[in-house]
Amino acid sequence: MTAAGISQRTILITAVIILSFAALAGGAYYFLAAGAPPGTGGPGTTPVTPVTLSPDEQRWIAQHPVVVVCPDPNYPPFEFYDQTGNYSGISADYLHLLAQKTGLNITDTRQDNWSVCVSMIQANQSDLLGAVYTSDLRTGYLNYTLPLYQPPLVIITTRNVTGMLSLDDFKGMTVAAVNGYTSYDLLKEKYPGIEVRTEPDIRTGLLDVSLGRTDAYLGDLPTASWYIEQGGLSNLRVAGEYVPPDPTQFQLAIGVRANEPELRDILNKAILAITPEERTQIANRWIPQEFQTSPFDTRIIWAIISGVVLLFVIIGIIILWNNTLRHAVAQKTRELSEELSERRRTQELLRESERTYRSILEDIQDVFYRTDPDGNLVMLSPSGIKLFGYTSADEILGKNIRDTLYADPGERESVLAAIRKNGSVQDYDIMAKRKDGSVIAVSTTSHTYPAPDGTLAGIEGIIRDISQRKGFEQELVRKNEELSGAREQLLSAQAELKENFNRLKKNQAALDLARKKLNFFNTITFQNIQNAIFTLSGYLELEKESTDAEKILEYHEKQHRVIQTILRILRFADNYKNLGLTPPRWQDVNQSFLFAVSHLDIKRISCVSEVRGLEVFADPLLEEVFVTLEENVIQHAKEATEIHLSCRVVPDGLVLIFSDNGPGVPGDLKEKIFEKGYAEYHDMGLFFTREILSITGITIHETGEYGKGARFEILIPKDGYRFTGTGGQ
Repeated sequence: MTAAGISQRTILITAVIILSFAALAGGAYYFLAAGAPPGTGGPGTTPVTPVTLSPDEQRWIAQHPVVVVCPDPNYPPFEFYDQTGNYSGISADYLHLLAQKTGLNITDTRQDNWSVCVSMIQANQSDLLGAVYTSDLRTGYLNYTLPLYQPPLVIITTRNVTGMLSLDDFKGMTVAAVNGYTSYDLLKEKYPGIEVRTEPDIRTGLLDVSLGRTDAYLGDLPTASWYIEQGGLSNLRVAGEYVPPDPTQFQLAIGVRANEPELRDILNKAILAITPEERTQIANRWIPQEFQTSPFDTRIIWAIISGVVLLFVIIGIIILWNNTLRHAVAQKTRELSEELSERRRTQELLRESERTYRSILEDIQDVFYRTDPDGNLVMLSPSGIKLFGYTSADEILGKNIRDTLYADPGERESVLAAIRKNGSVQDYDIMAKRKDGSVIAVSTTSHTYPAPDGTLAGIEGIIRDISQRKGFEQELVRKNEELSGAREQLLSAQAELKENFNRLKKNQAALDLARKKLNFFNTITFQNIQNAIFTLSGYLELEKESTDAEKILEYHEKQHRVIQTILRILRFADNYKNLGLTPPRWQDVNQSFLFAVSHLDIKRISCVSEVRGLEVFADPLLEEVFVTLEENVIQHAKEATEIHLSCRVVPDGLVLIFSDNGPGVPGDLKEKIFEKGYAEYHDMGLFFTREILSITGITIHETGEYGKGARFEILIPKDGYRFTGTGGQ
C-alpha cells in the first residue's frame, strides 16, 4: 500500500469518528475547571458578562498566556479532583467563571498534597492557590483576592470531650492540623504551648482524633463535615470555634503569588462583577445529590446509541471494502507502532532515570560517594563537596579516599575488612578529615558494586554527618551524670531528713511521756512527804500527851523511821529531778554500766560486761538505771561476788541481761518490787527504773530463779538499739 493510500484511509476513519462523537456530545464541550459549557458561569444558562480591563491589564494577560493554579487535591467541597481526574469544587467553578470574565487562561497542576502546592508558589512555579484562608501568617510570598466565603474554623474532638472549648484549653495537649494549612501556621506561631501533630491531609487528621492518637483537629467546618460523613466517623463532634481577633482574617479567598499584584487586581475586578445569580448557580452545583435532578438526558442517550450503531456500520463497510489491505496495514502499523513506542518508552525511561539520579545527587542531604577498586574517588555528591570543605569536585575526584577523607587511615582498613566479611557495613562510625584539617564525626553505610562484566568495580555508599548527634550524645551523658549525682544527693538528703524527722518524732513522744511521768512523780513525792509530815506530827502529839517512858521511846523510833522515809523521798527527788528535761539520745551501754560502777563502793564484787559497741536510744538517766540495779545487789545480795551484763538478739528486738550470783528474788516479789505501793515502804529505785526505761518503749522484768541469783531482762525495741564498729554481736 502507498503512503497516499494510508493517508486517505486515515482521513476517512478520523472523519467518521469525529462525526460520531459530535453526535454523542450533542455539540457540547465541557471545560476542566467546572464542567460548564462555554459562555456560562457554571452548570446554569446565565450568560457571562466580561469585565472591562485597562490597557495595562490586557497587556499583562497577553504577556502571561497561561496562569497556573495548584489546587488542594483533598479539600472538598471547595476543591478536589473527581473520579475522572477533573479539577472540581466551589473554587474550581469560581476560577472558571473568573477566567470567562477576564479572558485569563487558567490551567491546573495536580500535586500530591497541599504542602507541595505551597512550596511551588513559594518557588514561583505556580501563580494561584485555589482556596486559601486570608491570614498575616503567609506574608512575604502570598497575596489574597477579595474573600469569596468565610467558613467557620472549628475544633473537632471525640464525643466524650464535653463542653465548648477554645484553643487555650488545649495547652500541653496535641492538636492535629494539615501541613501547610493556615490552621497549622496559626497553631505553630500563636500557640506555642500546644503540641502540633503534622498531618498530610484532612482525612488522616480526623481519623487520628477518632482513634485517640491526638486530642483534637483544627480546620474549617465544611471540609471536616464532608470527611466525617464520608468516613463514618460518628464519634466526633464540634467542640469549639476559633474566632480571629481581626474579622478580616481567616476568610477563604484565592491566593496570588506576591510578585504578581496585577493578577490579583484583575481577579478582584472580576470578583466584584460576580452577580448574585452566578453565586447561586455555583452554590446550587454543590448541594446534596438527592436534591438535584438526574444528570442524564434521554436525548443524549439516544444520540449515543445512534452514533454507536452508525460507527459500527461504517466500520463494517470499511472491513468489507478491503479486508486484505486492512490486515496488511494493521500488521505493519502495529509493528512500527510497537517499535516506536518501545523506543520512546526506553528513551523516556533513560531520561527519567538520568533526571532522577541527577536530582537525587544534587538534592541529597547525606553524602553519596563511589570509588574504584583502588579506593580513588570517582563520584562525590555536591553535599559531600560542601561537607568536606572543598569548592569543586575537581579538587577531590581522583584522590584516594583513604588519604583524603579518613582522619585515621587505619579506620579505612577496618571498613574494608568489614565489607569483605559481611558484604556491607551499616551505620559504621568513623572520624573524617576536612580540607582544612579539622575532624568531624560521620557514619557510613557502604557496599561493593559490580562492573557491567560482573567484576568488582569498587565501593559506593552514603556518608552522614553525625557530629551534632555525637555532641548531643555527649551532652546527654553529661546531663545524665549530673542528674544521677543530683538524684543521689536528693536521696541522701531525703534519707537524712527522714531519719531526723523520725528521731525528732521519737524524742518528742519520749519527752511528752517523760514530762507526764515527772509531773506524776512530783505529785506523789509531794503527797508522800505531806503524809510523812502528817504522821510525824501525830507521833509528836502522842509523845506530848504520854507519860509512859516505853511509849515515848516507841514514838521516837517511829518518828525516826518517818524521818528516814522523808530523807529517802528527798534523795529520790534529787536523783530524778531532771527526768524529761532533755530528749532521749543514743548512749553507750557499756560506758553507762561502768560509770555506774564507779559511783559505788563494790570492790568486793567482780563486774563483767559483754556489751561493747552496743548503743541504745534511752532517757539520759540510763546511768541511774544501772546505779539502782547495782545498789540493789549491794543492799539485798550481800553475799554476791559477781555482776554480769550481756545481751542477745530476739525477734522483738534485743534483750539486755543484768544478773548477779546472790540469793535472787522470791517468786511472789518479782513484779511487786517494781510497783509504786511496794516501793513506798521499801526502795523506790526499781519503780522509777521501770518508769525511766518506759519513756523510749523499753521494758524490764525480773526472771531469775530464786536461790541462783537475780536476773533482770531489759527488752529494747528493734529501732531502739544499734551496734557500732567497736564491738557488737
